[in-house]
Amino acid sequence: MSHINISTPFSRKFVHADFTAGLTAANLVASSVPGERRISTLIQNKSATATITLILNDTGSVGITLPPATLFSIDNYAGTIRISADAASTPIHIAYSIV
Repeated sequence: MSHINISTPFSRKFVHADFTAGLTAANLVASSVPGERRISTLIQNKSATATITLILNDTGSVGITLPPATLFSIDNYAGTIRISADAASTPIHIAYSIV
């Protein structure tokens, strides 16, 4: 008899949303609520020219810099995701899976 071990739950679907980043940091996704797990998160900088800053914290302005037309992926992060850009009206796309 064989056994299957699963380390994380199966993702059934991803939530997709477009967002417009500005010059000041704004919430992209709030922290997960108790009992909810965010399994995978993908953030795409859809701008051809603007750089975005991804802040994985409720406060502050220092974060991960994403050049134009790049993608960031993080697994099992349930905290707040904030974002700012070096140009107004910068298009961002986010996809995340919750179980």
